[in-house]
Amino acid sequence: MQVPRSSDRLAVDFVECTSPRGRIMTDQFDQDWQRIRISEEEAVSPQLRAVVEPVYRLLVMKSQDLAGIRAALIGLLEFLAGAEGRTHANCVKTDYFFSLNDNLQWEYLPREFEYLIDDVAGALHDTATAPLIADRLSSMPEQLLARALELDVEPREWKQEDMPRNEEIPDDQT
Repeated sequence: MQVPRSSDRLAVDFVECTSPRGRIMTDQFDQDWQRIRISEEEAVSPQLRAVVEPVYRLLVMKSQDLAGIRAALIGLLEFLAGAEGRTHANCVKTDYFFSLNDNLQWEYLPREFEYLIDDVAGALHDTATAPLIADRLSSMPEQLLARALELDVEPREWKQEDMPRNEEIPDDQT
């Protein structure tokens, strides 16, 4: 299957920012984004926020849209792996945003998704200052992107607690 470039991907259907729920989610993202400060001399790229926010929104909503989550992760990781986005400040901000954010949970996702996001929130910050560590922990932007491109949006293995209960399965599917 050929993966479309990020500019060709279908837009994820987020809650409109003009709705009350959308405004609350945008306000929460703004608060979380501002709360994670890094003390690097290099500035965070203004474009970083635009590629982090779709992933954030999907995770906060505990979305089950694996194709949408995959597309949002690929967009983020393409930016971080590209010449413009692959900076120490961007990698540190992204890592810390995911690892220090109490509003984000991804443990409900299939294991491959969970492990990938764990690694985004793990050693991505070492990309520029300790590349051997990031490389050994498979947390370089290029490694994470390669893994995101391989994510199966129809996983066979869901965690037991996330499997639908009998009362949640429509009668016509039993």
